[in-house]
Amino acid sequence: MEYNLYRISSGTLAAIALAVVGGVVLVAVLHRKAGVPLARSVWIALSAVAAAAVLLITLAPSGRGGTYPCTFDTEGSVFGWLRGNQSTANVAMLVPVAVALPLAARSTRWHPWSFAALIVFPVLIEAIQAIVPLGRACDGMDVVDNWFGVAFGCLLGWGATRLASTIRARTGGSPIR
Repeated sequence: MEYNLYRISSGTLAAIALAVVGGVVLVAVLHRKAGVPLARSVWIALSAVAAAAVLLITLAPSGRGGTYPCTFDTEGSVFGWLRGNQSTANVAMLVPVAVALPLAARSTRWHPWSFAALIVFPVLIEAIQAIVPLGRACDGMDVVDNWFGVAFGCLLGWGATRLASTIRARTGGSPIR
């Protein structure tokens, strides 16, 4: 089956629009009704929307039914995801979650657990694909690709946080003036 990372269906666009609206509503509820600071509310909403998107992408029934044995296909190089194929999608889909979740949990007792959750999340997805008859194939390389996405997202979030801190220190307050 040929995989086209760059083709987006109208159903996918509708799901994206619904996710954006849901995220905005979640930010409003957290910030206005629950008194959560705005920045943390945004990171929590981004985490929830990104995680929901990953679950929808990976656990939506394929229409084939049944379960398939788990594989660990290492065909090609470890960096095969740079070619713009399914491995690229497996890397890319975890980046937003890996940026947002640790930032949502920053300065809380849940911060270390956010990293543990990011490591376990892809393993749980593949386990569900192996056990539940969704017509999805469990593949250990998907976990490895997802972990690349987690690492890249965590580095991106850390780098952005460091940059914002540096700008804040040099400008005497807000990173945006």
